[in-house]
Amino acid sequence: MDLLDPVSRFCGEVLPANSIFAFLHDRRLGRRGPGRDHPPRAAVCTIRYIRYEQTIATRAAQARAWDALTAVTTWPLWTKSIEEVRPLDGRDLTLGHRFRIKQPGMPPLVWRVSAVRDGESFTWETRSPGVRTSGFHRLATNPDGTTQITIGVDQTGPLAGLLNVLMGGKTRRFLALEAAGLKAASEQ
Repeated sequence: MDLLDPVSRFCGEVLPANSIFAFLHDRRLGRRGPGRDHPPRAAVCTIRYIRYEQTIATRAAQARAWDALTAVTTWPLWTKSIEEVRPLDGRDLTLGHRFRIKQPGMPPLVWRVSAVRDGESFTWETRSPGVRTSGFHRLATNPDGTTQITIGVDQTGPLAGLLNVLMGGKTRRFLALEAAGLKAASEQ
C-alpha cells in the first residue's frame, strides 16, 4: 500500500490523469510510461496551506524591538536573508503601503501591508501565480520582561504544497536569520 493513498482518499480531490499533480503522483508510485497501471483519473492531495514560524526572545524592551522591526529599509543591514527593501509608497509601515523586497536566490516581490497594530504586530502580503504569501511579525512582552519575537509566513493556494517542497528549507533558514537579526538589532 502506498503512503499517499490514505491522504488521497482523505482529501477527496480528483484531478485528470494528464494533470501535473497526477503525473507527480504517478512518479511517486513508480509508474512510468504509457502502460501505467492506474484508473483514467488519479486521486491526489494538494496541500493548500503551509505555515512557517520562528520565535526568539530578546532582552530589549518591546518598544525598541518595534522600532527595529518597523525600520524595514534597514533589514539588509542585520539579516543576510534580505538584499534590498525599497519602499514604493513611502517609508512608513502604513496599511496599503507597498515594499519591493529582494532576497538571495529569489526574484524581487512586492509586499503590501495588510494589517498594523502599533507597537505589537504587522502583516504584509504578496501574490505569485498559484500562491498567496502572508508574512506576519509579532511582538509580546514576556513575564520576565523580555520581548518575544514571532515571525513567519502563511502560504495558501493550489501551488502552496509544491512551493513547500521546492522552497521550504530556504524559507525556514531565512526566518531563522531574520529572527536572530532582529534580536541583535533590537539589543544594539
